[in-house]
Amino acid sequence: MNEKKSDTTILKSTCRMDHGGCGALVHVKEGKVVKIEGNPEHPISKGKLCIKGLSSAYHLYHPDRLGFPMKRAGERGEGKWERISWDEALDTIADKMKEVREEHGPEAIAVGVGTDRNIMSQLYRLANIIGTPNYFSEGHVCYVPKVRTLEITAGGHFEAGWFPRMYYPYDVIPECILSWGSQASFTSDDSPHPCAVGFRDAIKKVKKLIVVDPRYTEEASKAHLWLKVRPGADAALALGMLNVIINEELYDKEFVEKWTFGFEQLKERVQEYPPEKVAEITWVPSEKIIKAARMYATSKPAILHPGVAIEQLVSTTQTIRALLCMIGLTDNFDIPGGNVVCDRTVKGTTSYLELHDRLSPEMVKKRLTSDQFKLITSGFWPMIPAIALNSIITGKPYPLRVLFYSGYNPMVCAANTKKVYEALKKVEFMAISELYMTPTAELADIVLPAAMWLEKDEIHLNQCDWGYGIRQKAVEQIDERRSDWWIYCELGKRLGESDPSDVEGYMAESLKPAGITFDDMREKGFASLPHSFKYKKYEKVGFSTPSKKFELYSNVMESLGYDPLPHHKEPPESPISSPELAKEFPLVLTTGGRIKGFFHSEFRQIENLRKLNPDPIIEIHPETANGLAINDGDWVWIESPRGRVKQRAKFTTGLDPRVVHAQHGWWFPEDKEAEPSLHGVWESNINVLTDWVEADEAMSCNPLRSLLCRVYKA
Repeated sequence: MNEKKSDTTILKSTCRMDHGGCGALVHVKEGKVVKIEGNPEHPISKGKLCIKGLSSAYHLYHPDRLGFPMKRAGERGEGKWERISWDEALDTIADKMKEVREEHGPEAIAVGVGTDRNIMSQLYRLANIIGTPNYFSEGHVCYVPKVRTLEITAGGHFEAGWFPRMYYPYDVIPECILSWGSQASFTSDDSPHPCAVGFRDAIKKVKKLIVVDPRYTEEASKAHLWLKVRPGADAALALGMLNVIINEELYDKEFVEKWTFGFEQLKERVQEYPPEKVAEITWVPSEKIIKAARMYATSKPAILHPGVAIEQLVSTTQTIRALLCMIGLTDNFDIPGGNVVCDRTVKGTTSYLELHDRLSPEMVKKRLTSDQFKLITSGFWPMIPAIALNSIITGKPYPLRVLFYSGYNPMVCAANTKKVYEALKKVEFMAISELYMTPTAELADIVLPAAMWLEKDEIHLNQCDWGYGIRQKAVEQIDERRSDWWIYCELGKRLGESDPSDVEGYMAESLKPAGITFDDMREKGFASLPHSFKYKKYEKVGFSTPSKKFELYSNVMESLGYDPLPHHKEPPESPISSPELAKEFPLVLTTGGRIKGFFHSEFRQIENLRKLNPDPIIEIHPETANGLAINDGDWVWIESPRGRVKQRAKFTTGLDPRVVHAQHGWWFPEDKEAEPSLHGVWESNINVLTDWVEADEAMSCNPLRSLLCRVYKA
């Protein structure tokens, strides 16, 4: 039973202010949430909650939250809305989908989701009911490229565990941690994310910490060796380190001989990347490249922890392939203290797989961009990238006619905002479930008010393989908000789902493999499942690759027409690839980074969180700023060939003077204007400057971390 203290009930739940899934105690008095704190019994977060989680009640009762279904009453983007019933809203969406499915085929409909991965299985299920192969997610620039590349290199996949993550609790502290483009220590300080919470403790104990990052981050400040790589040159740096590891024979000869495929070909390839040449490409001194390679390769065990930054490059696939080669050559794959592929004792929901079960091969072939970006549109977790919206603009190969989004804000979070805007203005019909009226929601035909984590019963699925968490509805329904799961179930029924289900039925189905029920977990708020960490599983079953080995030379890449060996591809905009453009736009711009209190484009309307970060920030070296007559704190224009936006300058010596770093996810909810402002989406949103045309050839990862710009005082 949930705890009762005098007139206050304490519910044990799971926070969802980001995707960490930390244990929470929700204090409810007289039907109102009065306090939220961490659950000390939670096996991962152990009583910690970040400031976002602690601020959940402000989010719950925020006056700007959407409360009722609405349909557009004026021109798209004009900001005129009419309140309607749920039945009218859902009937309108379902009828439009059925009409388009009948006239143009199910592929003319696309569904999409933002960062709430907890609803992905249900959205896949909805896609199956519709019959469409087209599923949008920002996963093509976050997390999925690592999963997919592991799949083709060593046979791992989503069900087998996250690649390559720190697993907690540690049974062995690595001797060396190589943190590459990651802010895991920041993440675990700000949010006790189950897959990063052990990182902070580990770097205090590790003997050798190497950090690869253009910025002097919190991790870099603790590093024994910091490699200040030029944005976009990560693959070259990894290949330079591989050159040292192979030529100095620092690799594990037994593992290489018995378990790898393509060593001789890789050895030949890395000769193209001697440290001296790599130093010119990466701006990292050759002696540091050599030192880092030796430090990592001679440590046992060692773990390589890549962050999201490497998934936002034009050479993402080959960068991850090169890093995997480092792990494999040094025999740090699936060993205690190394890069572990989790052996999950109890599988979770199979709903992800239903996409493959229900779609015909002919329909799969119709998936947008599948002829170009062959890795991201196939495999265990297929999706279409943001550039697929271009089909609406060009009509090629066929136009998407209906979009249904859940918690997805591509007007802020996708590359090339101007093109996204053009597509969303032109699409025949768009519906969205959201918490607030976002710039994307303003362009919809139907807006549905979504419930947040305190307003619904829900399962938090497969938290980094340790078990399940639940969310318990803490308050009676506010206005007419509904959970996304309920919305999908109701749409499924209207679209002719053969086996219609409700939320309770879906949760029971999802938990059935574990032999537990939702009610079983109410008292603790979670259910830990037994683990059997069986290391070196490949010794019994081999690798699930065409060669049955760890593929340094990828047969899958070769079969799809891509280079089977890792290589460096210069960003389309750089001082090297476009020197003439660099004369006009002389600074290398990298974007993103964690912002404490925010989750990508979320929570800027929550007052206490906004006080931590009132304005968007661009980091610039004082030497560079002085040459541009910019003072610390000045508002400045950042301009690329695609446009310009404003952010506030912050001086730092933790960047190369030739590099600037701009925050992402910015819009201004306090700006209530619809078009033309769209809540300030054009003012400081860095994706106004990014592009979606030049992208990773296999994954369509946009080069959000490496483009050219100029900066001048506003």
